[in-house]
Amino acid sequence: MLAQTGDPDLLRKARDYAALMQGRGNQCEAYRLMGEVLLTRGETAEATELLQQGLAAAEGIGDKQYRAEALSGVAQALAQAGEKDRAAKVANRALAAVEAIEDEKAKARALSGVAQ
Repeated sequence: MLAQTGDPDLLRKARDYAALMQGRGNQCEAYRLMGEVLLTRGETAEATELLQQGLAAAEGIGDKQYRAEALSGVAQALAQAGEKDRAAKVANRALAAVEAIEDEKAKARALSGVAQ
């Protein structure tokens, strides 16, 4: 992944590519992963900015199960960034998405993902 190199130019390119990705789920995952990389490098402010972009993308996912999983991933990353209150709010949104799932098996799978 471009963002993992530590090169600021490559990170900028990775951000640009993420913005062009088709599908909000793909965008969310890209922003979340870049944010997690930056967290491991101690760049919390920039990581939090990317996680916010990931959150915005996750909110736009139409499939409830996929939205719940994406929101859960962003919540976990926000918690790693020390954003405990925001992480809790996002986790609650993930739970709300799970509650809206009508198929019980899909709901159970989504709830399992959120619990992790």
